[in-house]
Amino acid sequence: MKKWFLFLIFIACAIPSCELKEVGPEQTTFPVITDEGATIEDGGRVSSVQKVYVQANISNQYGAFYAQVKYDVKWTDKNGVEHTEQKSTNAYYFKATSDTVFYEAIIPAQKAGSTVYWLIVVTNENGLSSVTEAQQYSVYAI
Repeated sequence: MKKWFLFLIFIACAIPSCELKEVGPEQTTFPVITDEGATIEDGGRVSSVQKVYVQANISNQYGAFYAQVKYDVKWTDKNGVEHTEQKSTNAYYFKATSDTVFYEAIIPAQKAGSTVYWLIVVTNENGLSSVTEAQQYSVYAI
């Protein structure tokens, strides 16, 4: 009986500390990425000396955010061995704004024969991230 009484006192003291805090929209609203694409000169073909400009429009209703391009460069060497390098651009910081902002990053020139797979990642100050669908282009020798 004494154990039950102590247990009930413990529960009565613990319940107030388990209060649920309200979660506002800033903790549940993800950044929005639209109109993402790449500017590729020469009719959509990329040479081994060309850089590629990746752009998107980004909005984040609540607070500041970072945008970054992540990309994989895949190629096969002369022995038939496939290689993949994971790379990224520097993260760009955007101050809090209710406006949609234009984001642009550059993927530097890559070696001929490689294929580049890229996407844009946007993370707000609440740790919520949005990611675009992966896109790709192939690099030819000049």
